Amino acid sequence: MYLLLPLEGQAVFGAYNYDEVVRIPADNREQLFDIALSIWGKPQSITIPNVGPSGTPRDTRVYFDGEDISSAVLTVLRTNLDSMDQNELGNQYYRAMERFLEMEQQLGLSSAAGKLQEAENRAKALAAQRPVSVNLDRLGSRGLGAFHNLHLFNFLFTEVAAPAVSLRAILEAHHQGGGAEIILGSRAHTLVFSAGPCRLFAQGPWPVPTVDLLGGVLRYRLALQYKNPLEEVLQSLQDAIGARLDEISAQIGSNGLIMRHLLPEIDRELVAIETDLNTTNAALSGQSQQVSSLANSVTDLRTAVEHL
Repeated sequence: MYLLLPLEGQAVFGAYNYDEVVRIPADNREQLFDIALSIWGKPQSITIPNVGPSGTPRDTRVYFDGEDISSAVLTVLRTNLDSMDQNELGNQYYRAMERFLEMEQQLGLSSAAGKLQEAENRAKALAAQRPVSVNLDRLGSRGLGAFHNLHLFNFLFTEVAAPAVSLRAILEAHHQGGGAEIILGSRAHTLVFSAGPCRLFAQGPWPVPTVDLLGGVLRYRLALQYKNPLEEVLQSLQDAIGARLDEISAQIGSNGLIMRHLLPEIDRELVAIETDLNTTNAALSGQSQQVSSLANSVTDLRTAVEHL
């Protein structure tokens, strides 16, 4: 059983705002077992001169403790998607794109761009891809839709019911791919989302993002999973109680130590009862049949005890 700490927020990318730094709480970090991560893109409601509506995030990068884990995030995301029912997943993706295109049409964006039919045809083709995860070539792209908002990344964890990805699995995939090994809970961790390569970890001059990287909103949701510090204590206590109960059960069983210790005393009591019945039988000859029946019952009971 784990204790959960939810964290969520958003990064609005634009000039002078190319990255979002999320510091993982350092309290009880030794008990940190995993972080369930959900990230997706959304359009930003601004218009860039000579470009048009800013659209959704493009080429989002994810860093953990300074390591670029974006490729590993994609790998685990695709694996999760591939484990789902592909027809249902494709249907969810198509319905999400349909609703978005309807909104664009009602706002006059699609007709103004003259791309509505093209976008609808593209949506059908995207939803028909198998596995559906082939559409997730990166964490955000602007090549799809009237204003390039139909990328699968923009519908994950909302209209497309994908399961959250395990950061532990991401870090393992990152390490297996040749990246540095990062052990959760070994230090105070930092998670960073950026539009393109992050300026904070640039080797040499930072490549300033071009205008096509500007804009877009990145939503993120984290569920920090902590091991219950009392779980091991409770489990140890439960194991000790269970072992003691098993021992007591064995001792009072037919071949147990307690039962073997009591058998001589039980036998003496039965002999005494049998003697009393014999005496009674002699004194109450008129009731001999009833007493004889009782004596036979005692004899049978002694025989049963002797076989224990």
